[in-house]
Amino acid sequence: MTLKKSDLTYAVALRASVDQDLARTVVSAVFDTIVRSLACGEAVSIQGFGKFDILEHEKRNDPVPGAREVGMAAPRRAVQFVSGSGLRNAVGSPQ
Repeated sequence: MTLKKSDLTYAVALRASVDQDLARTVVSAVFDTIVRSLACGEAVSIQGFGKFDILEHEKRNDPVPGAREVGMAAPRRAVQFVSGSGLRNAVGSPQ
């Protein structure tokens, strides 16, 4: 099973005893804040959960599929997530 954003919103509404519209607004605001911070190149660290960071990949040689030549892959940025100890402990032990 995959937890979707709507499932997360429902769980937050139940846990916080608020209506679904408020929970949806809060969940969206959290995700938007994380995305904006990462887009600006800032790491996002959530104590006990984990850390989102930006990796900078420089341009590099990249083989062209089906051809005997090598092209240049453009530089790019990627998101890296490293889980925190609280998340690792919760996931690592069966309930």
